Amino acid sequence: MPRDTSHLLALALGLLLAGCHDSSTDPTWGANAQAPGVVASRSTMVPVTWTYHIVATAGELLTCTNSDGSPPWLAFPINWAVASGKMTHLGLLDTEASSAAFSSCVVNVEGGYPVSAYGDGTVQLVGANGDAVSLAGVLTLSFLDNTALGDWTIVGGTGRFTGASGWIKTSEVPAADGNGSVGSGSGMITPPGALKD
Repeated sequence: MPRDTSHLLALALGLLLAGCHDSSTDPTWGANAQAPGVVASRSTMVPVTWTYHIVATAGELLTCTNSDGSPPWLAFPINWAVASGKMTHLGLLDTEASSAAFSSCVVNVEGGYPVSAYGDGTVQLVGANGDAVSLAGVLTLSFLDNTALGDWTIVGGTGRFTGASGWIKTSEVPAADGNGSVGSGSGMITPPGALKD
């Protein structure tokens, strides 16, 4: 049975959405670079920022596997809610419609000790007018400093963001009130409305 992970839950979203791509060893991964796998748009991309506070929702738990094959011990909610946040070009987020979910999780174990964990996730960010941006990526949590880094690919959207592409890198920490995590990120996105014909 998984042990209590309330302190780690605050970082789980950031953990599971962060990246497998190691920017520290790839000189092409910079502020002006396009993320791997992002299809070039018909127009120039523009900067985008995202700030957020996410919290776990009640429901099914996802149990992480351990990289060394030892018995699993970490479990956290699959579904997360956006308690607050905003994104450039999208505006304040509709907290009822915005959400995140994780589909897999692996704990990196070295010498018998968990060092980090990463997981695959998706995020749907919906603005007050109903336009949405969809993200998919990997979140990596460090058990050493309790922070999480995410690498996200923008995989589409609705309204002015139909057909959108781009990327966002995020960083998050546990929320000060102990409920969920807070984070921010920046990247590049197709200009709103650029792909609508």
